[in-house]
Amino acid sequence: MTDLDPAALAAAITSQSCEGITVADEEGNYLYVNPAFCEMIGYSEAELLQMTVFDVKSESQDTSSFAKSKSSKAGLPFQVFLRRKDGTEFYSEVLGQKLDVDGMQLVLGTIRDITDRLQHEEEKLSLERQLLHAQKLESLGVLAGGIAHDFNNLLMAILGNADLALAELPPMSPARQSLREIEVASQRAAELARQMLAYSGKGQFVIEPIDLSELVRQTAHLLGVSISKMALLELDLEDGPPVFEGDVTQIRQIIMNLITNASEAIGRDAGVVRLSTGSMRCDRAFLDGVESALPLDGEEPLGEGLYAFIEVTDTGCGMDAQTIGRIFDPFFTTKFSGRGLGMSAVLGIVRGHAGAIKIESEPGEGTSFKVLFPASGYAETNTPDEQTILDTGEESAIPDSQGTILIADDEELVLRVNQRMLELLGFRTLGARDGLEALQIFRENEDEITCILLDLTMPQMDGEQVFRELRKTHPELPVILCSGYSESDATRRFAGMGLAGFLQKPFSLGQLHEAVCKALPDLDESGSRA
Repeated sequence: MTDLDPAALAAAITSQSCEGITVADEEGNYLYVNPAFCEMIGYSEAELLQMTVFDVKSESQDTSSFAKSKSSKAGLPFQVFLRRKDGTEFYSEVLGQKLDVDGMQLVLGTIRDITDRLQHEEEKLSLERQLLHAQKLESLGVLAGGIAHDFNNLLMAILGNADLALAELPPMSPARQSLREIEVASQRAAELARQMLAYSGKGQFVIEPIDLSELVRQTAHLLGVSISKMALLELDLEDGPPVFEGDVTQIRQIIMNLITNASEAIGRDAGVVRLSTGSMRCDRAFLDGVESALPLDGEEPLGEGLYAFIEVTDTGCGMDAQTIGRIFDPFFTTKFSGRGLGMSAVLGIVRGHAGAIKIESEPGEGTSFKVLFPASGYAETNTPDEQTILDTGEESAIPDSQGTILIADDEELVLRVNQRMLELLGFRTLGARDGLEALQIFRENEDEITCILLDLTMPQMDGEQVFRELRKTHPELPVILCSGYSESDATRRFAGMGLAGFLQKPFSLGQLHEAVCKALPDLDESGSRA
């Protein structure tokens, strides 16, 4: 067997290594470099042998790692930035180790390019952060949906009792105005619940023509109480601006969020919050400026044409460019304690309406948010219809007995108010507090029950299970589904099964009356038997 030359073996190993290997003296002068390091750094072997370890380090990198390597026999790992011959920099992992060779003090360096590894690790961390963020949002969505559902049940009791009181009071009673205010507040609260349902993915939006000026006028009393006492609210509303297609509840949320943020920007000092509405024709140059303030992330560019806008301007503290760049991040806030989605929700709503936001702000100079929506035309009036309320006071007679309706709802307050409302409409009622009790009561009284008001979520058996059991023996029995969730979400499991109607809580006496009339076709429009 031929003896191996150790020097030749070492040279062969270092020349074939895929990692960079260097040897330098105590001053950092290169005495040896292998081909892998030459390829990594971009210099030839001859060039490197005329250079020092400090010549290939990034200018931002200190020299402490080499000094420590000179005194380490075990080898010390470092992560350092190195600079290639072409000036580009890369992140490397270097193992520096002290060597004694024939009395000479040398430093052995093993270098590995870890740029790709760090990039993969960063991508992995980014995916993990995105997953965690998605899980948080999903949890918040579940929480929001549950709260909205329970909230709607409470509002059902409030709104229903207000309706009943209105129906029982004489027309000239001074208490009627107070009850009307309770109804209005209940409807505003129901809109908040619908926003929570929308966030949880269980909402349904009603798209209709919107006149921004009219919407602001309707909301003016809420805007006034939403700002601090130090802020003066000024309205500058264009008469008869162009309308656009949108959801009133969502647009109202935008207005409230912008007004609240403007008030908080003013803080404890006296200032002005100005809310303006209007219209403008936007050309390509202006829209490009809007898109630069609000990137569309690959979406189609905004089209030129007529836009309706709402602009909220304040004389508050203003924002720098860095803050503007983060203002739409979920949960970002400049306040000591954040409030949730805030401007992130505004951004989502605006994009959902194919609109855009233009922001102008300077530190100490106040802020302006202009929200633009593509106009769809003009309308003389665009006042949303007030909810129909059935008054059965002195001017209308209570109908004769209309039959028996079974009400199944596990919320005691909701059950009682529904019974009273139906009894006011002339029906006899039976009440059940869960699905099993509903089936039992129905079987005991099936000959006289003409309709069932069925809650979706109940203990023992839910609304869907009760409905399927009823359909086995009574396929034609009118069943009206009630739920704190939206119609699209609540009725999805009942498609093609013959529901007689749907009522989303909270509903009014008038809406209940309308639903029952549709479910029982032998009732005429007045609610009496034909």
